[in-house]
Amino acid sequence: MRIILNLLDGEKINYEMEKDAIVIGRSNKCDLVIPHEAMSRVHCKLENKDGELFITDLGSINGVYINGEKIPANSTIPFQTFLHLAFGAVTSAQIELDEGTKIGVSSKIEALNLSKSPAIEEMRIQSQTRTIKTSAPPRTSEPTKKTLKPAAKTSKNSLSRNLLAFIVIMVGLYFALYYGEETTSTQLPESTPAPTKVIENKDHF
Repeated sequence: MRIILNLLDGEKINYEMEKDAIVIGRSNKCDLVIPHEAMSRVHCKLENKDGELFITDLGSINGVYINGEKIPANSTIPFQTFLHLAFGAVTSAQIELDEGTKIGVSSKIEALNLSKSPAIEEMRIQSQTRTIKTSAPPRTSEPTKKTLKPAAKTSKNSLSRNLLAFIVIMVGLYFALYYGEETTSTQLPESTPAPTKVIENKDHF
């Protein structure tokens, strides 16, 4: 069985799978070594069990995705060649089967049987639940005390400002009227007494 991997940087890896199971990862101890930062040291395992292909996420950081759905870690999931496989630095994995092998979908009946697999069904339910959650319209709730509190605080502040402005205006008017009367009274000219007329006494004694 031949595995063709396409990496993030455009590199392509061709690997002949001669064993029934191989471990893929960044470590040199893996069967298929992919020295890339997006790969975990031990990323995933690909195996052939009685003519069926399975893949297992070995607790990797970036996960393993089948048709865009992340599979559970440390769970062995059936995989068919018509499905899109991606993991770590691998954007797509193409598997070429040997002649005579039973791996792969040769008819619509096999594809239908695979779609009824519990693992695939669980992935489909999770995908639908995620779609419903994202498409649900936002709930409109009645204004709570937290939302009303800022508005009440704002109206209270504006009332205090208006009251303070009113007091300032009244005090200003009071002082204007009081000092206005005082200045007018001081500015009036003092009335000069009428000059007393001195009458000379011309009588001579």
